[in-house]
Amino acid sequence: MFLSALLTVGLTGMVATASAVENESKEKAPRAKRGDANKDGVVTPEEKAAATAESERKKAEAAAKQLEKYDANKNGVLDPEEKAAIEADQQAAREKAAAKKAEKAERKATQEAEKEK
Repeated sequence: MFLSALLTVGLTGMVATASAVENESKEKAPRAKRGDANKDGVVTPEEKAAATAESERKKAEAAAKQLEKYDANKNGVLDPEEKAAIEADQQAAREKAAAKKAEKAERKATQEAEKEK
């Protein structure tokens, strides 16, 4: 019931968005290589099932953490105000990442300009 309540309020999509922001700068192996547990170059149905199960477990864990963090009234469901808090935090994370990226680009441009002198 707990998990179905999370899915009902659409928390999984919000978790995916948060995860995408966090993982944006990380390099990932191609999907097929990540699922190839025995590294033989072929993803078997068993490996695919295991990878899918692990992915679902991680999503459920992240959703549970978000519910614990944002369910202010502890009713087991995210109300509109609680969802708005998630959105605000996600927007702040996106803005922070963008500012960090811009700062890095500015430092690089400054370093290149100094090299040209």
